[in-house]
Amino acid sequence: MNPSRKLSWLTILIAPFLAIAAHAATLSPTSLTLLTGGSSAISVTRIKGTPSLSNSNPGVASAKFVDSKIVVTALATGSTTLSVRDASGTKSAKVTVIPPMSVSPGSASLLVGKSVQFTVSNAYGGIRLRNSDTDVFNTSLSNNIITVTGKRKGTAFLTVSDNKSQVVVQVNVTATTPPPSTSGSTSGRL
Repeated sequence: MNPSRKLSWLTILIAPFLAIAAHAATLSPTSLTLLTGGSSAISVTRIKGTPSLSNSNPGVASAKFVDSKIVVTALATGSTTLSVRDASGTKSAKVTVIPPMSVSPGSASLLVGKSVQFTVSNAYGGIRLRNSDTDVFNTSLSNNIITVTGKRKGTAFLTVSDNKSQVVVQVNVTATTPPPSTSGSTSGRL
């Protein structure tokens, strides 16, 4: 068989599959990360026929068709795969549910010149810090530990952010030394 005749047969065999692939449904995005309790949508376009939706782990996220979108609500930490099947085939999107970031302790009181540490848990992406009053305290970050050092008496707020959420903690800085006690004073006695 001559090469051009082989190419002709190959084109006849592949062309219907290419036409189906060109008209297959598309999902956007095909990967979604949500905080527990959060929700988002996945667009579904180029649907052929009546689509059906399946969810590999409905305990992690609920999903339902609304117009030409899949509305996803995060229920519990974990992952699930959402699959849309129409007349042209099946397309899938992965949904990952993560816990929200937390900062512990939730507030702090310290003396001028002293330090306290906060621990950040479940950060998604980089941790960023914002201090509402840099005259009251300084901050430093090492991995997931934030060190706050009191500079002067006052109250300020530390905002800790990651790529999905933010937490605000209150920091109270008090005088350098506690006031002297008046009970049991021995001054003036010999």
